[in-house]
Amino acid sequence: MRVSKVVREYIEKQVNAKYPKTENEQNFDKLTDIVSKANEQYHKLMEQAKEKIIEEISKDFNLPTKCVDKKTNYSYSPFGTWGTKERELADIDRQNRRVAINQKVEDIIVNLELGGTKADLEKMLSEI
Repeated sequence: MRVSKVVREYIEKQVNAKYPKTENEQNFDKLTDIVSKANEQYHKLMEQAKEKIIEEISKDFNLPTKCVDKKTNYSYSPFGTWGTKERELADIDRQNRRVAINQKVEDIIVNLELGGTKADLEKMLSEI
């Protein structure tokens, strides 16, 4: 059986479903969500502080409003997951899962191209 792109995508989808994210990957996803929320709050608070500071300095120096560019922003995000143990463990698990998935997909495709049938495909997928 010659494996078409559609069949390959079907196999990949079915195999991916059999290899869920590990606990380390889920923990990292949770940490990433927390970091994202912290950065959102940081930017919100920085925006509020920026407005207050601009207003205060404008008053102190008696600057006309045309001299004030309020479009400036503070884009640095101080919170991240760089170098965390959670990221390291999740990356290792993600790589291992990807290797296992790719190997299983390749094994199934080779088997099909060497004469496997649809019944063989469904049997291989159910045995994962």
